[in-house]
Amino acid sequence: MRLRRLQIPQESGVEGARAFIGTHTKQWIGKYGKNTMFFCTNDTHRVSLMRELVSKDGMLLGANVFDCAEALGVEYADDEDVSGILERVESAVEEKRLVGRFGVNVSSHIFVSTLGLTEYARRILQNELREKDMRVALSDAFSLFSKGTRWRVAPYTDLLTGKEVSNHVSVFSDIHILGKFSLPVTDQEFPEKYRSIRFGRQ
Repeated sequence: MRLRRLQIPQESGVEGARAFIGTHTKQWIGKYGKNTMFFCTNDTHRVSLMRELVSKDGMLLGANVFDCAEALGVEYADDEDVSGILERVESAVEEKRLVGRFGVNVSSHIFVSTLGLTEYARRILQNELREKDMRVALSDAFSLFSKGTRWRVAPYTDLLTGKEVSNHVSVFSDIHILGKFSLPVTDQEFPEKYRSIRFGRQ
């Protein structure tokens, strides 16, 4: 596996970034191949990138159900249940013959983290915390707000120092591959060799 970092010029702005994605996605796929898995760290640009990948038979990991719906032209109501939107997204993926090319987080990490952490704090304040291990207790609280999604909370390692940070955690959820299956991310052990990788400050 090889990793490549592609960066949009900072001065582009939102519209400029979208135009940049539109003109460069075909080049990226041509250069790195159709089996290149894209991952976008900027929420603002993810739908634009996914639209391009949908039209060019590309691959993307890390989108959410709403990103997919917008990129595929699936309409939904603001108060609609996510499971109903996901069903229509799956149908659109099958229709466009893109099964297995997009990995999504079925539950919104921002939504679940906000409610899960609030529930965790409430249990502490009201003396209702049953689990002594913070990681198990957090996973249990997150599960209340994410039907059908499994969570795993693990120690966080600072990649600059290689040391565990006691008041931070890493949070994982399983990833659903549209039209196929779920990747059991929460069952995986993080290989020790990757903990030795160091990232310098930019």
